[in-house]
Amino acid sequence: MESENPLVSIVVPVFNAEQTLEACVSSIIGSIAEHKLVCSYELLLVEDCSTDSSAMIAARLAEGLPFCRVVRHDANLGLAQARNTGIRESRGEYIVWVDSDDLVSLDWFESIVSALNKNNGKPDVVAFDFVKRFPDGRLEPNYYGEKRLLLKELGILHNPAHWVRDVLRSLQTFSFTVTKVFRRQLLLEFMFDAPRGALEDMGFMLSAAPAIKNVYYIPKQLYIYCISDEGLVGTLNTSRRLLHVRYAIEKIKKLPFAFKIAAMVSIAQILIEVRRASLLSHDEKPGRESMKYMRKAIPYVLMDTALPYKAKVVYLLSAFPFFTHFLKKMWRIT
Repeated sequence: MESENPLVSIVVPVFNAEQTLEACVSSIIGSIAEHKLVCSYELLLVEDCSTDSSAMIAARLAEGLPFCRVVRHDANLGLAQARNTGIRESRGEYIVWVDSDDLVSLDWFESIVSALNKNNGKPDVVAFDFVKRFPDGRLEPNYYGEKRLLLKELGILHNPAHWVRDVLRSLQTFSFTVTKVFRRQLLLEFMFDAPRGALEDMGFMLSAAPAIKNVYYIPKQLYIYCISDEGLVGTLNTSRRLLHVRYAIEKIKKLPFAFKIAAMVSIAQILIEVRRASLLSHDEKPGRESMKYMRKAIPYVLMDTALPYKAKVVYLLSAFPFFTHFLKKMWRIT
């Protein structure tokens, strides 16, 4: 249902997605068609100057959909800025993201609308689970509730700060914005400011974390995350990891102490991968930088009560060159 002030804006950033965009939008339309609840909505395709036929595909898809419109950049600005364009151009009270190479389940839209309708307190965030879909068609479900010690049933989380801490201490999938519906006002307040190559989802959560007071959890795998070697997470090489670390550490300084501990655990996860990659490639420069930042992270890592003792020991060893031989032996690096 199209409206001047829709409840939900669905935003799809688009860049060189000619192979996947039509399937993505079709899954969104299919999910909307399945819903039985009264809800106003819109679909925005943010076209970031693709060099393939994505722009033409987006225009064709929007042509027959009164609730869909295409917003085009004049220059390629990257994913973080495409998300910001979606925030500014949307009219909904809430924004839900779908990446152009992913899909959504048939009950995705109705589950989201039902959660918003049931919660009179108007949540800051609605969170749900996802399924990983591999190129061979294999599916691997993810479970927030079971893995993250959260409320396992539909409803408001009793301790949203605990949920936020879990988001911050996750390296990848738990911090995805595509598995969350955000109040637009929250997005407008913080926006996405990550440099190209950094994890823009995690960067946003580092900014918005203290402002999230109300979280509604849906224990369903509503989002289908299609694994690809070409995705940002899949191509997060050593230089990109260090770029994210530099960016994130500056943002972490502004967090409350409990959130700072959680975020530093995430940084430590990234740094341990940089240290290992440095040893594998025999490139000392990123290794030296990773050790410098790991020494900053270690005090917070040691204070994290949820982190296993063995992981703390490995992080500690990776912070000092004296233990390089031991790390090589543990990781079987010659």
